[in-house]
Amino acid sequence: MPAAAPLSIRDDASLVPSGAALARVAVLAPLAAPRLDALAARCRWQRLAPWEPLDLREAGADAAHLLVAGRMRLSLRTAEGVQVDLQEIGGGDLFGEWADAAGAPARPAEGVALSRCLVATLDGACFRALLEEEPRVALRCAGSLAAQLRQLSEQVLSLHAAR
Repeated sequence: MPAAAPLSIRDDASLVPSGAALARVAVLAPLAAPRLDALAARCRWQRLAPWEPLDLREAGADAAHLLVAGRMRLSLRTAEGVQVDLQEIGGGDLFGEWADAAGAPARPAEGVALSRCLVATLDGACFRALLEEEPRVALRCAGSLAAQLRQLSEQVLSLHAAR
């Protein structure tokens, strides 16, 4: 599946929290409009201005965040307080969905908007129910996770090679 160009909030100035907006998220593409509308009603929606932070701790460690439009940088802080940038993501991406999958306490991630953003957040219970009820979404999430793992592995190899 070729990667689509990241969606920008400028692509649709009237973009509003809705099932149609969620249809822009790649992992949700298999869902029909009524299912997307029901899912949209369960989301907590946030609009972010450029450089505005998204506190990922507020939603809980097992929440799934759907970047409907815009660009965002995700990072972690070391025990010493040093910020380590993990990745930049674009509209249509999912993040945070596996933070607490093993039941272990997760290091809280941070997100900062790089442009105007629209973010939908699903609590962990709702996200897990979605994965159980919609195997095609679960498979797309697994593919997304594998791609993130490949990207992070490449970053580790680059850092090691630079030593």
